[in-house]
Amino acid sequence: MDEFDQKLVDYALDTPESYSAYQMQNFVINTQVGDFKQLKQFFLEINTREQARMMLELGIATNEADIENKEETLKTDELTKYARKILELELRRDIYDLRVNTKKFKQATLELQVLIDSVKERFGTMENVQQYLETNNEEKERHYWVSRMSRQAGIDIVTEGNINKGNMDAIIGMPEEDQVIALTSALQFSGKVNNAMKKIQNYVNENKDQLIDNQQGLTHSIDVCQLLLETETEQDNQPADQSKVDGTSI
Repeated sequence: MDEFDQKLVDYALDTPESYSAYQMQNFVINTQVGDFKQLKQFFLEINTREQARMMLELGIATNEADIENKEETLKTDELTKYARKILELELRRDIYDLRVNTKKFKQATLELQVLIDSVKERFGTMENVQQYLETNNEEKERHYWVSRMSRQAGIDIVTEGNINKGNMDAIIGMPEEDQVIALTSALQFSGKVNNAMKKIQNYVNENKDQLIDNQQGLTHSIDVCQLLLETETEQDNQPADQSKVDGTSI
């Protein structure tokens, strides 16, 4: 590998690929419905990252100790050729493990900070967090399940035209009042989505050419098609005695 190749590989090995705030919020936390369950999801994710950090921190310390020990041992003249070779290979593995663990530790730390910052932005203080988690939990659980089942039923209606058997069975198992709320919300949700989709479809149809031209990956194909059409038009417009060139297959 040349210098660029090696720098690229080193960058890939050493640079953490952590979740962005946008990715964490929308595809991890927002999979839960409502503030109560989302806050619990925050705690689950924080716990996972902090446990990973603790284990990686121990792993890094172990790697560093093993590297130091092996480097000292290799300085002696008491090793056989085979033992020295094995120790050198083990040292290389320890150095590699240290590199991997260091990257993972950085990634876990970055994601942990994203989670902490998000909770802080929402609740401000730890007192607010505790108060929210420790009061009216039964009512928050009820609200969560009604909201969740209404959303799932609404998605069923949008994508399949009706509520699937599993979600309907779950809704029927709820108290009658909650059934009505869940089904009403599902119909409202699906109606809003369908209306929005119709408006978007109308806009796309009215601006189709402009939108297609701006889609990455399609521009080249459109340009090629346009070039072929222009070429065919030019050939069609040529006089009969100029439409073919000797030695060229048509």
